[in-house]
Formats: sequence, structure tokens, C-alpha cells
Amino acid sequence: MWLKIAARRIIMPSVLSVILFIWGPLSVAVRQFNLRASVDCFIGLVFLCCIQLVVALILWEVSVYYCFMRLGARIDELGRSAVRECNVTIALYLIRFNHFLVRVQRILRQGWVSVGGGSDGPVWKGLHSWLLRRWFFGLVKLLLSVPVCLSVVCACIMLRSTDSRIGQLYEGVLYFVRGSLSFGEVVQGVLSRLPAIVALMPLLSLPVFLYFYSQKRNVRRAIARKKAAHVDEVALLFERLLHWFDRNLYRLCLNFDYVVTVQRSLVDFQIKHIFPERLSDLQAHRLFMGVDELDGYMFLELDDAQELSGIVDELLDDRLKRYTRFFSAACDDIWNLYSNDLHRLKSVESIEEVFLCKDAVKSLVRDRISREQMREPVMDRVSEVRDSLEDWWSWEVYSGLETLYRIKKASRALRRYLYSSRTETLILKVLSREK
Repeated sequence: MWLKIAARRIIMPSVLSVILFIWGPLSVAVRQFNLRASVDCFIGLVFLCCIQLVVALILWEVSVYYCFMRLGARIDELGRSAVRECNVTIALYLIRFNHFLVRVQRILRQGWVSVGGGSDGPVWKGLHSWLLRRWFFGLVKLLLSVPVCLSVVCACIMLRSTDSRIGQLYEGVLYFVRGSLSFGEVVQGVLSRLPAIVALMPLLSLPVFLYFYSQKRNVRRAIARKKAAHVDEVALLFERLLHWFDRNLYRLCLNFDYVVTVQRSLVDFQIKHIFPERLSDLQAHRLFMGVDELDGYMFLELDDAQELSGIVDELLDDRLKRYTRFFSAACDDIWNLYSNDLHRLKSVESIEEVFLCKDAVKSLVRDRISREQMREPVMDRVSEVRDSLEDWWSWEVYSGLETLYRIKKASRALRRYLYSSRTETLILKVLSREK
């Protein structure tokens, strides 16, 4: 995952820099403007190119985010409509397509993360502000960033055709690389200095020896062993999480099938209790199988929800939270489960609410009835309340289906990540000479 983010931050600026400064009809106008504005000054040209590239990256980031956000919202709306029509197949296809669009969005965007600010107090800001070392490394990071480096390269290419000094410097570098540095000369120089290198080896090994046998190294080795133990613990917890998903995923799917089937009956049940004297006989007859009490519905009763809550609570504990985050970052599917759903599975109540188990559904229905009963009981509100309840139920079911899809994807990724394949096992047996 980290490699993908690094690649995105290199690829997109490179593509935009080529379009802006090197190739295409836009690049001609941009080059002419930059050369006139900078008056062939190298520093000024680099500054202009950097500003233009950063603005193009910001516009690209905002445009991609806005377009995919609108498209994702439209897909969610269609998926909820499919749930209201009891068409689960279409809803799952839309969830898959939305998941694909999220992956495409991550490829096209730069991976910028917005971090909320403004909550730091004056003491914290005072402790961490005006640090010379921090400002120095920040400046170095800025000067070595991809947009600045690409701006320098593009500025050199622009000035090569107009400034003879840049052309001479370019030709001199090429001559040095092609002629002065040959492979044979490099090998001959290394071999001629090999006796001196061998003679200096004892002196070079002394600081290495002092480091590996110092108190600092012993302390760091103890910390490394503790970190390795935490990594092993997180891996075993994710294995337990995988086993829980394998045991219960099919039952959860059957429960959502049942919820989709009885969602209209649940709406009628709520309408009957919100407007007991205003419900028509036809609407009352729509109650599923004649069930008039919530205890009669056959929702899933999840017996081992406490086990899942315990696993997630250990993974998100302050002691292991850091290692859980790094473990999840190894794969996009595991990261999606971690960032979207894992925090919602920390308590038994939230687990039952996410998966629409019996106790959670009873609590949700009664809370919604109480909330609507507190409003003014007007006859004209019956259709309005019905639409609101149907929309609310479709959202709950669609959100649960999204969670199930992410769990399925994460389970596959965990199985590939935690266990060796047959090919890997065979290779290990051959290398270890096991029969």
C-alpha cells in the first residue's frame, strides 16, 4: 500500500509536468510565458514551474475527488432504491462497482490525507513551534519534493534551447557520463585500491563492534524483541478474526436476506404503533405472516458477538493500535475493513446493530417509534413518515451489505496474507529438503 502511494505521488506529477512543460499544445504557450516572465532567470523559471505544477496538482486532486464523490453518492442512492425494491442482487452489484471506483480514485489521486486541526492548545503549540531542526528538515523535504525536482528538470529543458550555458553544461555532463566513466576504468580503480581497503577493515570494524556491544544497542534489541512480540500477537488476533468471519459470514448473509424480505412489514409495524387509529385495514394486512410483535420475527441471534468484540477490542487497544494499523496497511482490502468497520465492531451492541441482529432491530424499531410519537400526530404525515422509515431501513440494510462485502474481501486478503500457498509451501520444502 505504501509503495502504491509513493508511485502515485511520482506518476501523476510527472504526467502533468509533461503536459504542462514538455509535450502538447498547452506546453508551447506555458513555455513561452515562463521564459518571458522569468527573463531567462533559472531560479525564477523554477519558481514559476513549481507554482504552476502545484496548482495543476491541486486542481486535479479537487476535480477527481468531487467527481467521484458525486458518482459514489449517486451509486449509493441507486443501491438504497434497489434495497427498497427487495432487489439485493442489484444492490450488491452496485456495492462492487462502488468499491471498484474507490480503488480507481485512489490511483488517480495523490493520496493526500486531511487531518483536522485547530484543537491544539497554546502549550502544545508552544512546545512544538519554532524548532530549528524541524524547520530545517521541513525545508529540505520541500526542496527535495517531487514537484520541485520536476520543476528543476523542466526549467533546464526550457533553458537549453535559449541559454547557451545550460546547453554547454548539459553536453558536458553527457560527455562525462559517456566518456570519462567507463566500466573498465571503474573496475581498475577499485582493484588498485583494494589492498588499502583491506588494510582499513580492522579500523572500520571497531566502531561497528562498539555499537553492537554497547548498552544502547542492548536497550534497542530489547525494544525490538517487544515489538516483534506485538507483531506476532496482532497476526494471531487477525487469524482469530478470520476464523470468526468464516464461521458466521453465511449466517449473517441469511439474516440480511430475511431483513430485506420483512423490511416493509417492519415499516407497517412502526406505522401501526405511531398512528394506531389512522392505519387502514389494507396496510395492517401487509404485516409479514401476520406477525404483530417484534419477538415473532426470526432475526439472527448472534451468540458469539462477545468473542468478536473481544478480538476487536484487543486489536484497537492502545498497546497494539499502532501495530494493527501497520498490519492493515499491507493490503487495501484489509485497510478498508480497518478504516471503515473495525471501530464499529468494538462492542456487542454496535456489532448487533451493524449486522441487524434481533435485539438491535428491536431497539432500533422502538427508538424510531418513540421519536416519531413525540411529534405532532397529523393525518397528512402518514405517507411522509412511511417514506422516511423506508428510506431509513434501506440505508441500514445497504450499509450492512457494504460491511459484509468488505468483510468478504478482507477475509480473502487475510487468508492470502496469513497462510502460505501450495507453491510457497512446496518451495520451502524443497529448500529445506523435507520429504
